[in-house]
Amino acid sequence: MAKLYGGETAKAVANFKISGEPVPAEVIHWLGRIKGAAAEVNGDLGLLDRKLAKAISGAAAEVASGAHDRQFPIDVFQTGSGTSSNMNANEVIAKLAGAGVHPNDHVNMGQSSNDVFPSAVHLAALDVAVNETLPALKLLEKSFAKKASQFKNVVKAGRVVPVKWSLMTGDSVYVEDTGTFRSLTSQATSCSSSAPLDAVEESYTSGSAGLRYDSATNQFIFNWQTSSSWKGKCRTLVLELADGQRQQASFRFQ
Repeated sequence: MAKLYGGETAKAVANFKISGEPVPAEVIHWLGRIKGAAAEVNGDLGLLDRKLAKAISGAAAEVASGAHDRQFPIDVFQTGSGTSSNMNANEVIAKLAGAGVHPNDHVNMGQSSNDVFPSAVHLAALDVAVNETLPALKLLEKSFAKKASQFKNVVKAGRVVPVKWSLMTGDSVYVEDTGTFRSLTSQATSCSSSAPLDAVEESYTSGSAGLRYDSATNQFIFNWQTSSSWKGKCRTLVLELADGQRQQASFRFQ
């Protein structure tokens, strides 16, 4: 690979032999976009010859596209202002732009690494967050919701439970209060099958024995040992809301 960078970059590579991890490519790409925009503005203002401005803008677009990521070898742990990476970008863009283009006088015109590098970092973080992280989280959320619906009737070990339910160490089932709680029903469940039996064995309302509301945690706490001996058995607990909807989860009480 022919080196497009110059002396300033080479010195920084020698000075900052720290982690072996280069500056993230996303930051380099945004350095290219910023350099290209600066060249266009300087050309429009008459501060930079239009032919040079066009050449720099084109070269910067190549850097922004990721075509020259291997030309940015400086360690991510360098001077705090990112001066070395700023000069790395200036040198590479100047080389790509062709003869007569100077890294400092032309590519870096009107810029400071104290402004350019932090801007590139912030824009790169925003870019990745909006276009990669958030879409991935939305997809993950949909996947979890699909699996929650798919496995809602599957008998689970007491300490591995779905959202809104948690079987604590000891003798209590914690049910998150939705604000529209009507009753909690216990159904006998076969431990070898996810399907609950038809018989309804016990039912509790907000004021009944074995069920109390904890305002500090906004939870209903159901003490199953006060109701029956459930140790070693499986139960499906059904939470009925005031609007008639039901939520349920199955537990193996150990």
